[in-house]
Amino acid sequence: MVMTVLLTPIVDVWARTVSRDELGRVATQQVTEWLQQQPDRRFSLLEVQAAQETVVPDGSFSWQIDIPERNLHTGKQSVRLRAMAGGRSVADAQVWVTLKQRERYLVLSRPLRRGDVVRQDDLSGQDVEQQRPMAGYLLASQADRIVGQETVRAIAPDQPLQASWFALPQAINRGGKVRVLVRQGAMFIEAMGVAMANGRMGDVVEIQNSRSQKRFMAQVTGPGEVTVRF
Repeated sequence: MVMTVLLTPIVDVWARTVSRDELGRVATQQVTEWLQQQPDRRFSLLEVQAAQETVVPDGSFSWQIDIPERNLHTGKQSVRLRAMAGGRSVADAQVWVTLKQRERYLVLSRPLRRGDVVRQDDLSGQDVEQQRPMAGYLLASQADRIVGQETVRAIAPDQPLQASWFALPQAINRGGKVRVLVRQGAMFIEAMGVAMANGRMGDVVEIQNSRSQKRFMAQVTGPGEVTVRF
């Protein structure tokens, strides 16, 4: 006679299942409390999602969130939520935490038209919460990078400023006379020429010698001044 034995899994009756929604609420509270304790208060919580439900032992325990402080960043990242009892972990769950970061960016206090020169009092700082770094935008600490520069487009106030919206003022004008410095070591010769194109500081433009009418390339080194180096 053949006997068939049906094996059933042993279930711990002293345990309960915690749903993803409940884990999400617990993790939200834990992360929020942790962020409030940070001195810089740079990060804020955008979203929390539990990867899956988990089983915890019935009885008294507390929740603890493991946040990797050194690798903490904006955007979505995985952290561990642990159920603690008697100083040890009795269950854990993976949760996905999405953080925003607060940075202070440069904004204008008044509208500027294309070609306006930026003054120090045109600029102020504004806090922006972001899910990822804003590449190319200027932080409030970088005002010295654009003070004295010209706008290359019209810019409205109260919007974060991009470095590409500004350029050094035009130093020479097409058809205008320029002073030409020809440098070789410590010696130089001075002549006069005519600019064949507009140019800003640092640009290399074509210049025509006023006497010989010959053309050459020179670097803009000041208002109405270009330099040729050998």
